[in-house]
Amino acid sequence: MVNDDLLLGLRALASVRQSGGDNKLVLNPDPLSFEQRESPNEFDGNAVQGLVLEPQENALFEIRSLARRRHRAHIEAFCDGTRSTYFVGYESELPLIYTRNASAICTRDKTTGYHTALYNIQRHQTMLLAPFDLFKPSIRQTYQRLNLYHNRLADLCWTGLEEGYAPTPSDMETMGNLAWQRRARRRARHLLDLSEQITSITGAQLLREQDLTGGSWLLKDGSLFQFKRRLAEPLHNIVSCVKTHPVSFFGAEGERQLRRLEIGERSVAFLPRPANESQKRYSLRETDR
Repeated sequence: MVNDDLLLGLRALASVRQSGGDNKLVLNPDPLSFEQRESPNEFDGNAVQGLVLEPQENALFEIRSLARRRHRAHIEAFCDGTRSTYFVGYESELPLIYTRNASAICTRDKTTGYHTALYNIQRHQTMLLAPFDLFKPSIRQTYQRLNLYHNRLADLCWTGLEEGYAPTPSDMETMGNLAWQRRARRRARHLLDLSEQITSITGAQLLREQDLTGGSWLLKDGSLFQFKRRLAEPLHNIVSCVKTHPVSFFGAEGERQLRRLEIGERSVAFLPRPANESQKRYSLRETDR
């Protein structure tokens, strides 16, 4: 069950309106995140996500040799993020989607081998997503006064992010619940991208200031494609790692367990091995991990 100040305010609004006889705001009593229910290979992203490794649209897949190294570099820290997205109810017939994301910069402790936060560089964000522009003006103003809607990114009617096709106002008038939910999930992915951009650039800047030789790099989980061109300079010491296609490494049950991991938890499969354990050649059963 998700619970924070944003949802508490939404529940309070629903309670007050229901006490006055207004039943148009209906909330889901126990929402589950889309990320827990979706298929591991489900893909409903926008078109630009498919261009991550393509020099131009519809380019043929090919292998290219890496340029010969001119300097020695090492990965000093990494950025990763997570998100959860929930269908929480309806305003009249329009869906309300709640999303939260978090991203952080971590590094490996050279003594213990465990991952720790790099100077506590992290970002958390929560937002209520809905087609607010289709709400009645009086209802939309109520959401704004209660700080439930305060950013144009929260309005699913806003099309400023689309680089290709974008639904027209007449299209939006006929869009159903599932179409709005798909649009909300794409918006939630974009919000996580923004969080990871902010933390990645902050972490990379810190590494450059600590190592003037430029040999300390930051590894970002995911593509750098979404970064703006004006950010090219801060990306000089960031390298990214992306999957070419979704893969279930641990079977259906293992994937479900991975999806239930909370912030601060990690699977045994990827738990780093401290240097002293590696030297003593401990097995997994012998280690304290």
